[in-house]
Amino acid sequence: MKKIIFLLSVLASLMASAQQLPQFAYDNFVDWTYNNPEVPLSSQTIGDNKIVLYVDSQGRVLTLSSPEFQCQGMDSIQATIGWHTPGFSNSGYDLNKATLTIAIDDIGGHPMDSVTCTTPKKTRYQLLHLTLPVPQGLHRARLRFLSWTGDVVSSGAIRSIKLDPVTSSGHEVVIGDVDNDGVVSISDVTTLIDLLLNGNTVYQESADVDRDGTVSISDVTTLIDNLLTGV
Repeated sequence: MKKIIFLLSVLASLMASAQQLPQFAYDNFVDWTYNNPEVPLSSQTIGDNKIVLYVDSQGRVLTLSSPEFQCQGMDSIQATIGWHTPGFSNSGYDLNKATLTIAIDDIGGHPMDSVTCTTPKKTRYQLLHLTLPVPQGLHRARLRFLSWTGDVVSSGAIRSIKLDPVTSSGHEVVIGDVDNDGVVSISDVTTLIDLLLNGNTVYQESADVDRDGTVSISDVTTLIDNLLTGV
């Protein structure tokens, strides 16, 4: 009984601390940071297309950075970015410069990987779709959005960011090994709760512990029962 109570208390704390993948919009930008001190991050500046990414005349790279999030068990992150290019009709606008890069950093701020979109279309507003690999073994991370080659004319502003986790099924599946570390343990309970609280819509076979074809809270219950009974 004491073991069950302890496990349930751990489960409650995990649910309280679990975090969704951060999303960005004019009404949803808590804990995001924009490193241009002249432009505060607010609903108005986002809506007015002032969260602009480029390299300024002093060589400063303007970036938009996400809050920390848990990425354990993810193979990649799919990002859909609302990208506004107000200068697209100017004669000096260079489509090849106005490209967007996403970098993933560990919580110490060390770059781990990045991906750059192909040349965007020459239009005022578009949705860019990028897939960023999550380095193996990385549990917590931040994302940085930047334009290495942009300048004050050939630049773009971020209006929105939608992030979705992706897990692959290209390896042998161990039911209950939700974090894909090769063993079934309490850390899999943590990861399974994160998947549910994050609203992950990607079906993950290892998380379907009760084998009913869906991933739900009943899989958490079954996984805890399996751990307690040694199944």
